[in-house]
Order: sequence, then C-alpha cells, then structure tokens
Amino acid sequence: MTSASVQTYAEQALYGITLAEKLQAWPEVDVRGGAAHTRPLLPGRPKELALPTSHRKLPSVWKADLQANDGRARVLHELANHELQAIELIALALLRWPDAPAGFRRGLVATLRDEQRHCAMYLARLRACGEDVGVVPVSRFFWDTLGGVQTPEAFLAGLSLCFEVANLDFCQTWRTRFADAGDHKTADVLSVVYTDEIRHVAHGLVWFDRWTEGDRIDAWEQHLPPPLTPARNRGPQFDRVGRLSAGFTEQEVERLRTVGGSRGRPGRVIWFDAGIEEVVSGTARSTISTRVSADLAVLPMFLCATHDTVVAPRPSPAFCGALADAGFVVPRFVDSLTRAELGVHPLGSVEPWGPNPDVHVPDDVEVLGRTPEWNPAWQALSSKTATARQFHTLDVPGLVADRGSVWTEEQDLGDGAWVIKAPFSASGTQRIRGRGPLSDAHRTWLLRQLERHGEVLVQPWYERVLDLSVHVTVDDDVRIDGISRFETAPNGAYTGAWLGRWTRGLPAQIQREIHGGGDSEPVEPILLAAARRAGEWAQSLGYQGPLSIDAAVVREEGRLAVHPWLETNARNTLGRIAMALSERIDARSYGRWHVSRRTPAAVDALNKQLSESPVRLRHGRIERGLLATTPVQTATSLLTWLDVSTTAPTG
Repeated sequence: MTSASVQTYAEQALYGITLAEKLQAWPEVDVRGGAAHTRPLLPGRPKELALPTSHRKLPSVWKADLQANDGRARVLHELANHELQAIELIALALLRWPDAPAGFRRGLVATLRDEQRHCAMYLARLRACGEDVGVVPVSRFFWDTLGGVQTPEAFLAGLSLCFEVANLDFCQTWRTRFADAGDHKTADVLSVVYTDEIRHVAHGLVWFDRWTEGDRIDAWEQHLPPPLTPARNRGPQFDRVGRLSAGFTEQEVERLRTVGGSRGRPGRVIWFDAGIEEVVSGTARSTISTRVSADLAVLPMFLCATHDTVVAPRPSPAFCGALADAGFVVPRFVDSLTRAELGVHPLGSVEPWGPNPDVHVPDDVEVLGRTPEWNPAWQALSSKTATARQFHTLDVPGLVADRGSVWTEEQDLGDGAWVIKAPFSASGTQRIRGRGPLSDAHRTWLLRQLERHGEVLVQPWYERVLDLSVHVTVDDDVRIDGISRFETAPNGAYTGAWLGRWTRGLPAQIQREIHGGGDSEPVEPILLAAARRAGEWAQSLGYQGPLSIDAAVVREEGRLAVHPWLETNARNTLGRIAMALSERIDARSYGRWHVSRRTPAAVDALNKQLSESPVRLRHGRIERGLLATTPVQTATSLLTWLDVSTTAPTG
C-alpha cells in the first residue's frame, strides 16, 4: 500500500496488534480529517509488549552494564517502548483533532513516520544483542500522562516541549555511553534520533506559539498536563545546542536549564519571612522587615530539592544559571500561595519560614501532608524573656557567671556595660545598649517596653569571642542538625557566617580553649546540652519543626565562658541557610557568606568582584570564587553573596 487517509494510517498505528502494523509507514497520506475519536483505555499491542493494566514503577536502566548484551538489550527495549508510546500518542492526536490545521497534521504525520523508523532501528539493535521484545516489562507512563489531554496545546506542551526536549539530553547521554561501551552502531542510531528530535521540537514550538499568547515558557508551564512539571524537560546532560537549533531563544534555554518542579514526588512549598517575630508578638509588619523579606525571598531555595517550590518572584535566568553552574539546585518559583500559581499538582507540605498566625492555605490547594495550625503557646519560643527563664534552669559547667535577668520594673544597673532587649525582636532591633545608670532617653524606651510587654531582658554586654547557632529539628525526637558560626554588626544585626565546621579557621589559641584547654570547659557539649533542652521545651509546647538556638562564647574575667542559649528561634534562620551553603564548599577551601547593607557603592563593588572572581569547582564543589546568593540588581536594602577561597582567613 502506497497511500492512505490519515484516519486509516493513524488507526493502524494506534490499534494494530502486531509490530508490522504499528510500524508500517505510508509515504503519502491525505491529512484531511475524519470522525473524531475518543481515547481508548489502552492502545493495541503485541502480547509481548502489552501495556500493564495499571501503572507500575519499573527498575531503572541507568545502572545497566552496556558492555554486556543483556544490559544493552534492557536499555534498547525501554527506548523502543518510548518510541512506540510516541507513535500511539501521535496517532491518537491525529484521530482526536481531525479539524486541526492541515499544516499541524502534516507535521504530526512526518513525526509519526520518524518515530516508527526510530522504533524499528532500536528493535534491530535489540535483536543484534541476541534478544527480542518482551525481554523486560514495559511502562505506560507516556500513555497515562498524555493520552487524556483535552487540547492540542496541552499535547504539544507534554510531548514536543517536554518529552521530546528531554530526549535531546537523553540521546546525547546514551550515545556517549554506548560509544564508550564500544557499541558504535547503537550510538549512530541515537545520533539519527537526536537530529530528528530537533525537528520534532521545532514543529511543536511553531504550533504552540500560534495557539498561545504571552511568554512562551510561562504558557508552556500553564498548559503542561499533570503529573508533568517543568523539571521533566531535562535529562542528565543538558543539551543547549539542540534546544537553540529547535527554536528556543538563549534566554529561554537558560531558563529551561534551571526551571524547577517535581519529577513525580510531591514537593513542599516554602517562603522567607523576615517579619515572623512581629506577627508572633501581635505587632504590624514593619517597612524594614517587608523590604528585607523581598530582598531575601529566594534564600529558601538553598534548603530545597528540585521538586520543591519557593514563593518568590522567579530570579533572572542569569542568576539561576550561575547557581546551577555552581552545583546548586534551582527549585520552582511562584509569585503567591494560590492554586492559580501552584497549579493542579498536589503538594507534599506547606512550610512557612516558621509557624505563625498569618499562614493560610487556600481551600483549593491540595496538600498531602499536614500543615500545623498556629498554636498561641508557641509565642513563648520567640520570646527572649521566656528563653531567659528556661536558660536559668540549665545546670552544666562552663556557663557565664551572669546570665542576665528579666525585669518587670526598672532596677539599678550598676556601673558595667549592658544591653536591654524587648521580648520580641530580631537581628539587632528593639534593644538598647549602654553603661552605668540609664540616661533619660534609655529610661523612656525602657518604660515604654515595660508598658507594652510587661517585661524586658537585661544582660551584661559580654566580651564576645564567637557567635554561634545550634540548629535542631523537633518532631517525635530532638535531632541536632549542626552548628553554624556567624558574625554581627555592633548593633547586633546579622552580617554573615563562616561556612563549614564551626571551629575551622579559628586562631590556634581559641581552638585550644574551646576544646577545653587551660581553665575552660569544652564548648560543644555545652552547646548541645542547651540545644537539646530547648528542643524538649518546644516539644512540651506541642511544637514541631525547625528550631535554632543562638549562643555565644565570651570572655569573662580572663577565662572562656559559654552563653549557650541567648535566643530561641522557632523557624528557619539565616544560620540554617549558611549550613546548607556549606555543603557546596570544597573541603579544602574556606567559605564566608556575607549579608551586607545595600548601597550604590556596595552594588558597584560587588558586581566588580563577581566579574573578577568567577566560581571554580573541584570535584563538583566550589573551590574558590564569588557568587551572588540573592539577586543584586533588584535589592533595595540587603545584598548577600558567597566568597570562597583556598587561603585560610587571618585574625
């Protein structure tokens, strides 16, 4: 047979029960439509390639030994099944939308012929390995995902712009692996498939653009049928050239390289909030915390896997690309916690920066895990005065002699240096410092806080040696996650952290003292004891989630002492971000994370440093260089960046 109607051709490819039927391609096909078809439950298949009656996860072929015939056969069998599903889906599209434009349908027919040829080539290579079809079970994922789409736009979003785009990467990866294994004939087949896939993607782009409006990638994400997410458009070896050849722009390719989203596992949604203490204490969010929240909105990405979502404006492709090049995961970004932004995929969990009464999950957003409702008892965990009372019950050696006190009325301060803190504050705010008796201005501030909160925390101004945070996760148990070392400005504002083991890079004398040399107690056991006590306190209040305890190593009467429990933070913290950044630093290098006030001069200086000190990797981790960790150009109050060196810090 040399010619056929498109309906006859598509029906044979979809419903045929032999490979000969399914792979027969006519050189001439009349693309004029016929009667519209509905989707069959399953396509026709030879018995040995029949799709299972339900979806099942199959063993991965990635560890297959391509030096062996049976290993190559497993991979080729899966590749052939992928092509067979593509044949069936394209045939179904031709039957479902008989009134689609003739140019679109001609492109589908040409793609169908290519897929038939690809499948035949894979099967020939499979038989050359001494195997035949049916050697391993087949999956039905492509069919389940795209067989039920309702529009041509959704079909193109899933097949052309997701599966076929990803196949550019997979073709390159498998071609390299087969060539390295000495199977150059299969590598040549993959080269043919790769070239054809570029043309298929180009066809999909042309028609998708005709049927959609606005930003191409945004439109693609909106039309992508569940359970597919943008992350499915990538394979293990990102092929920039193929995407450009198919018609994506440079900016779109960079965005595709880093776009996040789940590949099947329901992810969590997380967002940054600098105003949690204000909300918890019942006060209005300040302008400062609102600006800081906007500047640092992307930081939760460093706590994320690729299937997670950050509620923040998506950063520029250049920013995301630089982070991806440095080995960081780039998750999905959405502008708001709404169904319209999040899409139809169920969420694993909704996790604010920390529990607070402002968290509201819309009823139409499906969340599989539990999102705990705010418990007013948790307010105590953010209170400095409540923390001080808990700290006074801690009994371990090596603690500071003067633990401070909670005032409910004005008292005598003596002659020493002091700091007075409101119960709820963060990063150096809502506090005063002085020496000796209160000035009139200090007294006015104190009386105002006592009237507002009923109490304040009064502490000596310790001679700080180190500022530290111990990070804990509280659930059925209290799990110590790690310790980070940070720095603050004179007013107490957080200015950054040293990355890696908290003792690394310290002067030798300090190292000896914190490990118990001289008259000092070892510091780390004291920190861990306080952190565990804090976690148990949080447990007693029914709290579950991240908990960070700020601590300090101080010098008191010439000896080292520890204040292991200055503040309790029932939320994620910048210290936890610093711990996550540490995981990307080469073990031989020294890392510093900077958080600095934004000024025009600071922006110019940072941009110059970033251009002069590009990131260099060693075995996949950052060995040296500078990297912006929040967008520089859009910052209004704060800049953050990573500085990694192979040279130990001095001082």
